[in-house]
Amino acid sequence: MSRIHWPTAASLSVASVLLTLMFHEGFHAVTCLALGGEIRHFSSMHVNCSLDVDWKHRVVAGSAAIANILLSLSLWPILRKMRNQHGSLAFFVWLLFSMNLFSGTGYWFASGAFGVGDWATVIRGWHPVLLYRAGLFVLGASALTLSVVWVLVEFGRLLDKTQQKPIGHAQSICMTVYFASFATMLLVGLAQPGGAFSTAPMMAMFAALGAYSPYLWMMQWFRAGFFKLQGRSALLVHRSYGSVILAAALIVVAVAATIVGSGNS
Repeated sequence: MSRIHWPTAASLSVASVLLTLMFHEGFHAVTCLALGGEIRHFSSMHVNCSLDVDWKHRVVAGSAAIANILLSLSLWPILRKMRNQHGSLAFFVWLLFSMNLFSGTGYWFASGAFGVGDWATVIRGWHPVLLYRAGLFVLGASALTLSVVWVLVEFGRLLDKTQQKPIGHAQSICMTVYFASFATMLLVGLAQPGGAFSTAPMMAMFAALGAYSPYLWMMQWFRAGFFKLQGRSALLVHRSYGSVILAAALIVVAVAATIVGSGNS
């Protein structure tokens, strides 16, 4: 049976979601500055960038989702090299790989389906709007489905089919990931101007938790026999005080960045 230290798994999930969020918003900020813009407000969940030309706003809005996907692609070779490792580090890399992939493709899907999010800004004012939204929806749904397939293939390399109830255990792991992500975003959202339930943090939470929703159901695809469990040993996530410290430090950084960045508005 997989041996999982659940506080460590939760801490690694917290660290992963914060790194993914801060990378996303940080890339928005860097793109804004690179295009000669001024950052009016910066936080771990939202960036307000002032620019003089409309096309620059579209570039800034669309840049971060693409950056998430490219980061995920860069993590994949590292994850492949760790295929024979089944400890906390391999699990952490898989989390970063999957979260960035889901974040990038999830924005296309959400913007097409609901007309909100970064890519809704990219296509704003383009006509016929329903056609562009339909295109984003198809692109997002296709890319997100392929992302789930890819993520499951890589997770299957971490699971040993001979262990006791591997799929049920994998589902418990992913539920831990999802709810740790929710708790993290709610906690960091408290530092946002207007509180966790103001517009910007609520939109960020909606986008991220929607993108991460495959964690709630994707492990059932193993049960249906669509994928194979190819791990050579059980997945191990040992007790790690370092992961707890990392998660706590990233929460402090995210809150501090929000407080300091709010002073620019």
